[in-house]
Formats: sequence, C-alpha cells, structure tokens
Amino acid sequence: MFNKKFLYSVTAGFLTAVVATSNLVSAADLNQALSTLPQNEEWAIMAYASLGQSVGQNFLRSPLNSNVATDYEKRILAITAIGGNPRTFGSEDFVAKLKSMFDGTQIGDPQLLNDDIFGALALSSAGEAGTIVDSIRNYILNNQNSDGGWGFARGGSSDSNITAMAVAALRSAPSSAINYLNQSQDSSGGFSFTPGTPADGASTAWVIMGLNAAGSAPSEAKQFLEDLQLPDGSFKWKPNDTSGSPLVTAYAVIALSGSTLPIQTVSHPTPSPNPSPTPSPHLSGTGETRHRETGVAGEEIPSRCKVPVFHTNFAFPPEGGKIIKAGDQLYFIKNAAGCENAGSNYSVIKGVQTISPSTSSDSSPTTSGPGNGDDIPSNCRVPVFHTNFAFPPEGGKIIRDGDQLYFIKNIPGCENAGNSSAITRAPSPSLTPSPSPAPSLTPPPTNQASIGVTYSSTRIFSGNITPSTWTALGALQAASSDGNFSVDVTNTALGSFVRSIAGFEPAGSSGWQYAVNGTVPNVGAATYQIKTGDQVQWFYGPPNTQPY
Repeated sequence: MFNKKFLYSVTAGFLTAVVATSNLVSAADLNQALSTLPQNEEWAIMAYASLGQSVGQNFLRSPLNSNVATDYEKRILAITAIGGNPRTFGSEDFVAKLKSMFDGTQIGDPQLLNDDIFGALALSSAGEAGTIVDSIRNYILNNQNSDGGWGFARGGSSDSNITAMAVAALRSAPSSAINYLNQSQDSSGGFSFTPGTPADGASTAWVIMGLNAAGSAPSEAKQFLEDLQLPDGSFKWKPNDTSGSPLVTAYAVIALSGSTLPIQTVSHPTPSPNPSPTPSPHLSGTGETRHRETGVAGEEIPSRCKVPVFHTNFAFPPEGGKIIKAGDQLYFIKNAAGCENAGSNYSVIKGVQTISPSTSSDSSPTTSGPGNGDDIPSNCRVPVFHTNFAFPPEGGKIIRDGDQLYFIKNIPGCENAGNSSAITRAPSPSLTPSPSPAPSLTPPPTNQASIGVTYSSTRIFSGNITPSTWTALGALQAASSDGNFSVDVTNTALGSFVRSIAGFEPAGSSGWQYAVNGTVPNVGAATYQIKTGDQVQWFYGPPNTQPY
C-alpha cells in the first residue's frame, strides 16, 4: 500500500549473528509469506535473511545520496543481514555517512529518538563499537520517559514499537521498559501501539522482536500474530482487515523466525600497522593554498589513499574558525558568540600536518588544559569524525579537494598523494546553513496519491497510497500504521481533531494542519476525499502557515 521511505524501528542489541529462541519456532508458513514480499525493499530483505535467504544485492548496492539518518540505518541493517560489509558493499560508504551525522551526543535529527535507536542498531550490526555507539546508547537511556517507554520523538508519548527497539538497541534494558511493554499486551495476547488500545500485527511483531533480544517473548503473542496470516501467505495489520500488508508481513517473518535486529553482525577488521611513511613535504604557514595541478574534486588522488573528514553543522568551517586537537579528537570551533576563545588551550591545526600532543611547526603552542576538550563548551565545538583512524598517523596530511577535507593515508603508494592539493589554512567562508526545508513531495505514480508528514524541517513520513475511500485523515492514520508513528485523534462536537503526530503536540497557537496539492482545504481532514494524483501534506505551525 505504501512505499515507506522512512525507517522507524528495528532491534539490535546483541552482537550475535542470528538470534533465535527454540520456543518461537512458528506454526505459520513463513516461506509462503516470503513469496508475497518484494526483493528490493530493506525490511523485506531482512525478512528473507531471517530465514537464511540472501536477496536484493543489486538494490542494496545503489547509493542513497540522502541526508536522512534513518535511510542509512535501514540500508546498513539490510546489508549486514545478508552478511555484507556496508562500508564497501556499494559505491557509497554507508557507515561513514551515518557516522558523519553524529554530533557528539546523538545521531541524526536532534528532535527525534527513533534515528538514535536505529543508529545504535545499525552501527552495532556493522561491528562498530566505542565512543559513538556508547554515546548514542547513553542518549537513549537519558531520554526514557517516566512510564518506562520511549517515543518517536524526544519528549513525545511512549509507544510499544519504539520501546521494543530501544530494548534491543540497549542490550541490557531497564526493567521499567519491559514493564511498559507488558502493559501494552491486551486480552487477545497481541500487543497494541499504546496501552489500552487494540492489538495489531505490526506492534505485536515489533514487540516480539524486542523481547527476542531481551531473552523471550510470550507464546500468546506469537499465536495472535500467526492468526493474522492469510491463505496467500501475507499477514494482516488488524484482525478485521481483508488483505495483507507487505510491511507487516516482513515484520511478522522476522519476529516468528525467532530473530531480532540486527539479523546478523559483521566484523569490522582492524587495520594492520602501517609502515613508517615517507615524510611529506612541509608547507609554509603563510595562509596560502597550494592549488591542485590536475583533476577536479580530488579525482587525481587514488581512492585508497584518502579518507573523507565528515563533520556536522558546517559545509566547511567559516572564515576565522579553528580546527583543534583535544586529546585524540579533532574539533571545529564554531564562530559563535561566547566561543571566541574556546579551544585556546589546545594545539591549533592550520590544515596541513598531524600535530604532536604539545606543539607543532604548524600549530600554536599548547598551554594548559585537560587534553580531552571537556572544558570547551559543547555549543562551541563540532567533532570531526572520520573513518579508519582515531587520529591521522604521524606524518599524515589533511588536504582540501573541492569542498571536502580528506586525510591522506600513510600506506605504500600514497606517500605523495594530494601534494598538489594540500592546504595551509581554512578556506573561504561557508556560512552555517539554515535547516534545510523539507523537500516537496514527489508526484505520485499513476493511479496513486502521495502523503508526507513533516514537523518543522523533520520528515516523519513520505509514501504513496492508492485512493479508494481515503480521506486526508484516513490516509494519515494508514501512514501511521506503515510508518509506525503515533497519531492521536480527538473527537469533538466540531469533528475529529488531530492532536499529535509522532508525539508532537499543540504548543501555543501552533498545531497540525493539512494541505492537498499545496492548498489548505476549507473542510476537515475527516471529510476531504483524496483523488488519484493528489499530494497530501500534513505539517505543523500556527494559523496561516504555508505548506512545505
């Protein structure tokens, strides 16, 4: 029904290949269920993998070229599910791009929690461990709601789906989280999206996956899910539905196979020690840039020699900004009020050479400080994240090619790489960009309509529907099923009122609104009938806010 383009929940906590529990061998025909699934969608690919089948390789190799963390998280989880290395599986290094979205505390959109939960799952599946994964897990724990659950967004109301994925991502979840999940189980044996509402197939499958990671899932929940399978093999979302849902089917296969997410974890090989490099020529500290002699955007530098420097918030540090080394970490120092002297106790990298912990011919002297950047206000520093090295090895270079910074590896054959592109200072300014507006909806395919849900610049959902008797409100509610985000509808004497979406509630004069084809209709969402080709937009703001 929907072409879901946003990742919502997955389970990964345990770094095991395939997690299965003997009491979850299913009576459902899971192989028949697979026959109803596509082989070019990440959840479906993970479902195949949970039964030991590897499909979708060509689809997974295609680049994403996205700025949405959950797009990369879903892709990484699917690649590792079939045993691939998401760093080298396709033309894009999916792990490096995801890590570039980490801001030192959390990953992706700071208003959301689902991308942090899936970030921990995805990075764990790729064999990543250490500071980034630990920081994300701490961030998840620090944002647990008082009822023991987690919601789609920070401060948003809890739901069983996101809570189940948090349980898997944390590896050792608080007992209060398990208690919240238990409260979401109703008399049918299945699990509901929130306690007190009817059970559904998607929520039941996700909770089973989460409880698989925690050790066990109740047999009555498995029975509820099995009873939703139709003769064609697909699984229904709700007991009264007459047709199956591909996404619910994929979730059910994973859950009933006894698996959790990640389906499989791949190892992250440790680089072998590098031989002592040939010293690179020292560049003068005059502030001049040595321009490349040939090629564009670093094409003359062998790809095996360069490691992109990924960072957050800036396309490149603005004029006057500093790159410093604090402990074993590189930081950009923001040009913001109150940050003028931040980092003054640390060595300043002008952009050329690796520096020693104390001083360097291309750095200002280090005076005092703890050496790990703790005394630099968090609002002033932007971590520089990169791959392969905790810090570029002694003698390595930082170069600029086009608008990208690179570390040049110290390995045989790379001794002179990038010499014509090396820099001695931060380049021309690039102002801190304003948050990118949510993209306009792509025209839907023939015989379909599209729906998008956006809070500020945060894309919550984007997908397509086949109109029949859909209203604008009905489409939103169906999208919430496939996207697994919450929709709270209040019925009043004046009609149905959408109070919150994904935990974002009214504040002041701002609330949820809808538009169709860029125009706000003069009838309620529960009344407006959607037609083929319509573009439905749900957006947040005060009266007279323009649709995105």
